[in-house]
Amino acid sequence: MKQHLSRIREVFRGVIPDENTDSYKRLKELHDARWASDPQFKKDLKDRFESAHRSLVAQSLSHSGLLSSTTIRHFLNEFNTRTWEYGLRTLPMMFNILESFFTYHKSNIYFELLEEEDYIFSFFDFLNFITSSNFKPKKTLITDFLQDNLVSCQRTYDG
Repeated sequence: MKQHLSRIREVFRGVIPDENTDSYKRLKELHDARWASDPQFKKDLKDRFESAHRSLVAQSLSHSGLLSSTTIRHFLNEFNTRTWEYGLRTLPMMFNILESFFTYHKSNIYFELLEEEDYIFSFFDFLNFITSSNFKPKKTLITDFLQDNLVSCQRTYDG
């Protein structure tokens, strides 16, 4: 839980103030003035957005087509679109659950999917294995096979 709270704090640290505040109005005035007077600032922002967009397109196109892989990309697109169009304050409640599948890049203001691996296994064979006399349960079974910062997508089949 500490890691989750730490990641959430980091994502929202320095977020743009709410639109109805004086802080927001002052920040917007500074931004608009710099946008109008500094062509390099405008180019840098454009380059950062294009870099983030290219990364998102690459991630959206590179997946196995499994349901879990497609679904996680749906949320990747949803979180980035909301952030770009309306700001981080508009992220849905499900972000609290799904944020652990993504890395937030503050410099380019976008979420990136963590590295992932896809698996297909037989649910029938798994049940046979887990209920067999050869299976020896141990407390570290899950932690022995799961890695931090890696999304694992599985698909089962019968037979």
